[in-house]
Amino acid sequence: MTDPIGLARTALAAFASGDTSAAERFIGPDYANLESTDRTGLRGPAEFRKTIDWIHESFADLRYDEIAMLADGEQVVAWVVMHGTHVAPFLGLAPEGRTFAVEQVHLFRIADGRLAGHRAVRDDLRLLLSLGARVTRREGTALKVHHR
Repeated sequence: MTDPIGLARTALAAFASGDTSAAERFIGPDYANLESTDRTGLRGPAEFRKTIDWIHESFADLRYDEIAMLADGEQVVAWVVMHGTHVAPFLGLAPEGRTFAVEQVHLFRIADGRLAGHRAVRDDLRLLLSLGARVTRREGTALKVHHR
């Protein structure tokens, strides 16, 4: 029997460590990451590896702190906080060694005992502001990151 939460935790551990050597064991051949369609048309373990490489090109010290995991049949919802350090250009932002912590929700679909799909809801605005992006309101004042 497949452990859906275990599969999601395995994927998030790979996101954090960058180690995708065992991807074929937990990523299905038709795995689709709907968050990477702007970067790659790949599927399966190759797509998973490409995404992990892309994240690790810009960030070091990655970790994903689990807030909650819920499984319902062949779907898993993982609410996490992603932590890291900005060490190389990311979406045009030069690295300044800033650390960040942003909430994310990952939605995994499972088929035939492996991950078959991924979507995410991320706080990308907080990430970009944490990395030093400048967003200015119409009246000219800067939008700032507010920590909870």
